[in-house]
Amino acid sequence: MAKQNDEKVKKQLPEKLFFKAGITPEEKAKLITDAAIETDNQMVKIEFTADEIIEKRKEQTEIATSIMEIEKEKKSVVSDYTSKLKPLKDKQEKILIAIREGHDFENMTLYKLIDLKNGMVGYYDIEGNLRMSRPTNKEERQARIDTEGIFEDESLHG
Repeated sequence: MAKQNDEKVKKQLPEKLFFKAGITPEEKAKLITDAAIETDNQMVKIEFTADEIIEKRKEQTEIATSIMEIEKEKKSVVSDYTSKLKPLKDKQEKILIAIREGHDFENMTLYKLIDLKNGMVGYYDIEGNLRMSRPTNKEERQARIDTEGIFEDESLHG
């Protein structure tokens, strides 16, 4: 019902107010302001002219170009930060695994010594600390390697 009333009112109102010839824009504004009961801000559809549409398309193209350039810069910056973060994240992951497992691995030179008497092979670091041990295999049991005097009690477990 309200819609029908709006249509009736719209039909009764002129599409444009006409003023006497020679009136300035300021005088038009004063007449309208003085005649109005109140003011109200509303969104109003404004139709574009063909030239305005062309201008809007140019503006849109310029904005699209700027966006593409910024996105390209952003990608480069993100790539730089990603490459800076990767080694740190990898190192962090290794440390977390080491903490969780309670140990870490390190590549070091070990010296293999065979204790034929006890049938064991020991791998020692340069300071003489046993790092790994295992039973001897067939080839190692047949070896004639003199380790006498190296093992205090003549065994790896002494």
